[in-house]
Amino acid sequence: ESGTPCEVDLDSIVDRVSIRTALEAGNVEDAVEGTNNLDLQILRRDPALLFHLKQQQLIEYIRNGDVDRALSFAQGDLAPMIENGGGTFVDELEQTMMLLAYERPADCPTAHLLGQEQRRKTASELNAAILQAQKQQQEPRLPMMVRMMQWAQAELQEEHHVRFPVIDDVAAAEPKLRSHDDAPLTDQR
Repeated sequence: ESGTPCEVDLDSIVDRVSIRTALEAGNVEDAVEGTNNLDLQILRRDPALLFHLKQQQLIEYIRNGDVDRALSFAQGDLAPMIENGGGTFVDELEQTMMLLAYERPADCPTAHLLGQEQRRKTASELNAAILQAQKQQQEPRLPMMVRMMQWAQAELQEEHHVRFPVIDDVAAAEPKLRSHDDAPLTDQR
């Protein structure tokens, strides 16, 4: 409507949302396939992300009660990553494998791995990697601009002793002129 050109490829947003949705639903294979369709190098460049995606796949097998497949996957896919990575992910794999030691994985001390928050964490990590690969910002601009405004206000007040209307309540976005004792001046109508 404003005539401002869109700086972001809208198709890439749709792709990222679909990848994130798949991962948050436990469809790790679909998320990996979607990521590889976007850019084959994303997962190749980031061994930690690849490990976390494979760890999430293992968690999904455990969640579904597919113990044989989980063990086979851990031995065939995750163990070589640990050997090749110098043991970097040993603790994380051990915590995940602990889920298999319990008849009811929900009773395990690491049962939090079965929760939706774990899926969200992995999805966020993947989304950040995709954004980085597409050279897009990983953080929305508005919060960054608010922090910059607050920093600039503090800098002007503390370092340069400049009087100007200050926005204290970002939600209301009402500038208020401060008195010399740093209290906001009220409207005297």
